[in-house]
Amino acid sequence: MGTGICVSDSVLGNFFVTCKHVVADDSGKFYAMARFFVSDTLQNGTVYSTPRYIEIDLHPERGGNVAEFPAFIDLVGIFVFDKYTRFSEANLHYTSYKSQALLTRNRIQQLARPGTEVEVIGFELNLPGSKNYYFSRFGHVSLYPGDFIPLPVEGESKIADFMFLDLSARAGDSGGPVFVHSLQGTHLVGIMSFVNESHEFSIVYPIWYIRLMTDLATRMRK
Repeated sequence: MGTGICVSDSVLGNFFVTCKHVVADDSGKFYAMARFFVSDTLQNGTVYSTPRYIEIDLHPERGGNVAEFPAFIDLVGIFVFDKYTRFSEANLHYTSYKSQALLTRNRIQQLARPGTEVEVIGFELNLPGSKNYYFSRFGHVSLYPGDFIPLPVEGESKIADFMFLDLSARAGDSGGPVFVHSLQGTHLVGIMSFVNESHEFSIVYPIWYIRLMTDLATRMRK
């Protein structure tokens, strides 16, 4: 169970970004299928995930509609919206972010300073056969040095331009959006990835990694 965001790109079309560990096993091998749950809204505007889902083939040998980041990055893009018309038939509700409008690394560094308020959104209740409501968790940026930091995560060393938050997320939050709230407005700055529960801080990939992925995928298609 995880969360994710939808991105629209002029070349690649619409795709869903989440953490790779949400749709792959510990060895990094993609599951054969992934279930995308159809969302709906209550009368007050609250978005929830319904028990209805659509299964998407992820297996590379069957043309699994997956755009991978570099191997050391725990993110993945899944092309579902243009290829599967069943989504429109299922009345899928989603907000799509334009890839070229996503914040650059320099802009994130300006916004995500230590002490800045952040909000993490994720589907962490995981209620089988029932509605799943998203939870918002609030905290602050603890550290974002704008440097590539080697970090031991679940027994494996990863290096990235990590951002650290002073809140403890849960497993269903993986892939969820991270927003900064400041006097300059609300901005999507990252994607929730790992949780260090022993130290009660969370580790985030800045949103500029999605721009990196779209650039790499576009070059591969040329």
